[in-house]
Amino acid sequence: MSGQVDLVAILTPVPGKIDELIQGLAVLNKHVEDNEKDVLRYELFKQTNGPDGAECLVYIEVYKNKEALDAHRQSEVYAQVQKVGAETKVLAAPPDIKILEHVGGFGSR
Repeated sequence: MSGQVDLVAILTPVPGKIDELIQGLAVLNKHVEDNEKDVLRYELFKQTNGPDGAECLVYIEVYKNKEALDAHRQSEVYAQVQKVGAETKVLAAPPDIKILEHVGGFGSR
């Protein structure tokens, strides 16, 4: 069994499509909250200071272990959301997924 996995996923929507993207991700967010108990954190944020008004979404995700991340990526709902995203062309670029290693600071007080 592996240790905790922290990551950020940066989603860059086609201009004017951010609300459609947020709405489409709501199904996945609800599924993860209700069904993926080894997902410890799964929060979606909207960037508010993009250059020239550019918008992006950022997921902050924490998984109990690599197995939990693998299960998330293999879920039927995850695959369906990816399929719909590709069909509706709401993303300007592929998601930028960054696996993180903690090197300092603290998470909360």
